[in-house]
Amino acid sequence: MSEIKYDINLEQAQALATELGANTKAGYLDVSDYPQWQIALQEFQNWAGELNILINNAGILYSGAFENTTIPSHHRTIDINVKGVLNGCHAALNYLQKASFARVINLSSASAIYGQADLASYSASKFAVRGLTEALDVEWQKYNIRVLDVMPLFVQTSMVKNMDAGSIQNIGVDLTPADVSMILQTTAVEKGTPGKDPRYGAGRIDAYQAYLLAVSMIPVELSSFIASANENSVTLNWSTATETNNSGFSVERKTPLDERWIEVGFVPGFGTTTERKSYSFIDANLSMGLFSYRLKQIDFDGTVEYSNEVFAEIGSPQNFVLMQNYPNPFNPSTSIEFSIPVVSNVSVEIYNVIGELVSSLVNQSLEAGYHRINFNASNLPSGTYIYQLKANGQNFCIFGK
Repeated sequence: MSEIKYDINLEQAQALATELGANTKAGYLDVSDYPQWQIALQEFQNWAGELNILINNAGILYSGAFENTTIPSHHRTIDINVKGVLNGCHAALNYLQKASFARVINLSSASAIYGQADLASYSASKFAVRGLTEALDVEWQKYNIRVLDVMPLFVQTSMVKNMDAGSIQNIGVDLTPADVSMILQTTAVEKGTPGKDPRYGAGRIDAYQAYLLAVSMIPVELSSFIASANENSVTLNWSTATETNNSGFSVERKTPLDERWIEVGFVPGFGTTTERKSYSFIDANLSMGLFSYRLKQIDFDGTVEYSNEVFAEIGSPQNFVLMQNYPNPFNPSTSIEFSIPVVSNVSVEIYNVIGELVSSLVNQSLEAGYHRINFNASNLPSGTYIYQLKANGQNFCIFGK
């Protein structure tokens, strides 16, 4: 991922870019100046090729009694904290609309939950950021762009040093920049319901609980899971919107006659990705009946999550069918499958190429459905054999080697 860190303090931005490595650049930006936003975003587009995630992080804070803070200071708070976010969202929209995956993350604050004494203009600015985020998250659904806010408590940065406010003395400063960065990374791939999202979207009422949820978030977001029956097999198809540390999916099945979940297969995952991924699995050679399926998603650290159940029913076959044996050629055994639509007197016999009967595998009445039997030729010479199904007076023959 390519990043440009823009800041009004270019020297600090360059130091951070150097620390983060070759995929990061630094640039100068006064967020209150709309033309500078246009220049900066075009620069980023030219360098990175695509703008996927915009993080509006610029903010300042003046603390103390409202009347003791100068009007220029109040105005500067609004210019940076509110106009900066508004400018960034407006200028970035054209780029985000063209992106394959788009998010806007606005840094709000727990001060947007209720007004903070001694932080009046700062608290008001964060209410504005929260309101803008809520509105755009709904409005930009038509562009498939999520607009999300992060509302942390006080963070251990230079902005809160020597802050003159009773709330910081009562609550303390417990979050680190790394904590907020973790939330930003998870928020960048969040795809919850637009509007009121209890984890990352607008309208959060408990910022610290949101942080705890972010740390323990479900690693994979399953966007669809369906089952479809075809003769005596069931095909499962599912897709994920995002994946984080996904080792893969254990496919589990149960029937009304056996309530135990049994693993019938495993499909590897894609690890960590923000791209939509699709999966499929075929559960073959099933008898008639209703089957339930679920996915057991397994993280690399062993954490598991279960999907909802889906159902598929294998019905009665419509015709008498004798299928090609598998494997073919075989040594020394092979499986023979056939289906019968009604209760039938069935015989399955094996002949050599000169028409001699060498084995009788079935000679009995069988229920309607799909059947599979095993033919072991270990006591017979190598060669070509013919197997014949007789059911209610009808004959079916297939060659096998």
